[in-house]
Amino acid sequence: MFAGCDRIIEINFVYFNTEFVTNMRYMFHNCSNLRKINLLSFNTQLVSDINNMFYNCFNLQRFRFIFF
Repeated sequence: MFAGCDRIIEINFVYFNTEFVTNMRYMFHNCSNLRKINLLSFNTQLVSDINNMFYNCFNLQRFRFIFF
């Protein structure tokens, strides 16, 4: 979904509905400038694949989540 978006620095998913999502594979792949991400509203109950979700997000400093 956001793979390759190397200009994104911060993402806050306050009202992002992931209730029926089953695959988050490569979702933020190569978001190399991403520093902060808030996933507190993410519902990952049905997700079965998060392979390489944050691959090459080497600047990620703050990662907020409840359950993953």
